[in-house]
Amino acid sequence: MYLYWLIFASIIIFAWYDCKRAIIVWMPLQLLFNDMVALKYSTPILTLAIAVNFALPIIFYFKYGESEKRKLNNETFFFRALFVLYLISFVLSIFFSIAPLGSVFNATIKFFVKNFIMLYLFQRCLNDNKDLKLFVCTVCVIGILISGLGILESAIKDNPVQDFIYFSAPNAGSESYNGRVWYVPPSIRGALQMRFNMVRAYSFFNIHIAFGIASLLLGFFLAILVKNKCYIINKRFLWLSIVLLLSGIFAANSKTAMVGLLILLLALFSIQQIFNFKIWIGVGIILIVALVYFPNYALNYLALFDSSVAEEGGGSSIEMRKNQFRVARMLFEMNPIFGNGVGSIDFIQRHNNAASGILGAESSWMQILPERGLLGAFVYIYWYVFTFKKLRLIVPTKIVFYFLASILIMETATGILDMALYGAIVIAIRRFYMLKHIDRVTEKYKRLKYTQNNG
Repeated sequence: MYLYWLIFASIIIFAWYDCKRAIIVWMPLQLLFNDMVALKYSTPILTLAIAVNFALPIIFYFKYGESEKRKLNNETFFFRALFVLYLISFVLSIFFSIAPLGSVFNATIKFFVKNFIMLYLFQRCLNDNKDLKLFVCTVCVIGILISGLGILESAIKDNPVQDFIYFSAPNAGSESYNGRVWYVPPSIRGALQMRFNMVRAYSFFNIHIAFGIASLLLGFFLAILVKNKCYIINKRFLWLSIVLLLSGIFAANSKTAMVGLLILLLALFSIQQIFNFKIWIGVGIILIVALVYFPNYALNYLALFDSSVAEEGGGSSIEMRKNQFRVARMLFEMNPIFGNGVGSIDFIQRHNNAASGILGAESSWMQILPERGLLGAFVYIYWYVFTFKKLRLIVPTKIVFYFLASILIMETATGILDMALYGAIVIAIRRFYMLKHIDRVTEKYKRLKYTQNNG
């Protein structure tokens, strides 16, 4: 635990020295710290990530006066309207909460600090090409770290980083840690979790699904830069990061990330490019190698359509999902308009054995509807409509559509997605295209001035 306090202190010192760069770096850096990395393990547990998310806004407030703030990005917060709607939804769910007011209020504050306050600060700090370069460099480094650990985990069938985290936490295997992280060292469990005789790597994350999704979203952001021939950092370093993140998706061995990958390929390539003969030669070689060395990997896709294959591979079976939906519907019907309050699912599970079937529920709908009701579901759907309409003004419509479609489909399949992560990707992609447009206009202006001066 002393190591975690040292990391926390280092981040705070860096933030006090240069808050702007600290916030930019922290957005991807926080992926390295799962919920078992805590500064305080007694209830309520204070994780390192939560502590930093609360500390950075305070430092930002004290470090930047009005004159300094003018040097930052002063655009209206991209998610401002959504912030208001989410706030209304959460506040109304608090009024009708069946869980203790303290725990619901605590969960609500954490949600808004991580998913709105930090995204607001990130947008303020991501101002010019220098800031974007810092973010890209950090994404590459974090991408290499998380994918590298996942690949190592798959190779040696152990995760030394997660082992250290697990054994450093007091009473790590106790009931109080249930659901915080699914990793259990092979020395205790006997082996890592497997699917079709292949490891499901966790890397630095609570669960392998989160690892796969993070690899996918970070890789997609870097692929956008490559697609636009924007090599603001070393080209080889950028490609290495993308290749490793792609490997991380497969090392996670999660169907959710694989489906997301198929959708995002449509955002990056046209139909003509997808069916290009040279492309298919490369795909064919990859498939042959995959079938030779990983003969069972195709079963992940077959499992999407064959329930018997899905049950053989582990995870949520068709019957398990049916039971989860049944329990979620029961909880939803308790207060269908405003929901039962954030964290009410955990509360009901502890006090009602009939609700235990929702354990392991992965679809975001099975959390939104019971906890925030139809109003919460409306606000959630509006997130996609609002983001699409506003983002497409700057970013190509095709990229926006398939990016949001992948998020929606993955969220429907699993509730493990991190809104702070894909929200940061939205802000970064938008800022990249804005800076690209500004650079293009500036270049045209310089050419015009040169022509006039030498005409």
